[in-house]
Amino acid sequence: MMRATLMILAAAALLLASPTLAQDSAATAVTTETATSNDAIDPARLAAAERLVNLMMPPDESEWVEALVDTSIESRTNLMRDDESVKEMLRANPSMRRSMDAMIEQVGTITRETMIDRLPGLRSATAQAYARHLEVADLDNLATFFATPTGRRFATAQISMASDPAMVTWTVETEQAVMERLGPVMTEFVANAVHASMKATGDSQ
Repeated sequence: MMRATLMILAAAALLLASPTLAQDSAATAVTTETATSNDAIDPARLAAAERLVNLMMPPDESEWVEALVDTSIESRTNLMRDDESVKEMLRANPSMRRSMDAMIEQVGTITRETMIDRLPGLRSATAQAYARHLEVADLDNLATFFATPTGRRFATAQISMASDPAMVTWTVETEQAVMERLGPVMTEFVANAVHASMKATGDSQ
């Protein structure tokens, strides 16, 4: 029973970590690419991209920041609460609900603090990406749109839409489908690791 509970907790931790791991991988890729090709970006395109990002992600406005952070936190906590293995664990061990809620709250706090600290990097990376893929005329046209009231509302809504019920449902179902397909792979890996460890212990005696 204890082993099963630990395995379920490990799976739940993976669910929470998966978006973070994906973001960390993306951040690593951006850092690596920036280090090798940042000098190749056309200065005019970068300047136009920075003007666009200033409209889409104003450094002096908190509305889009809160939308981005809240969406990320909600995505993580929904993945945890909606996972069937977690529900099964809590049904079997109701006393763990308080610990689970405390952990989810801590995840939210850490996510918020980390994302706010890294927002300047997000704005810079976004500008560089736009500059690599869009021409100055395209960037200027987009800036014209995002300078309008509709454009500003769209910029904020675009972030918030990630937590729309339809999007959350798709995300949760996709994560669960991935975990279901990974189940046999992880089971085989653990079995092989245990077998190898036992064999190594036996050979050393």
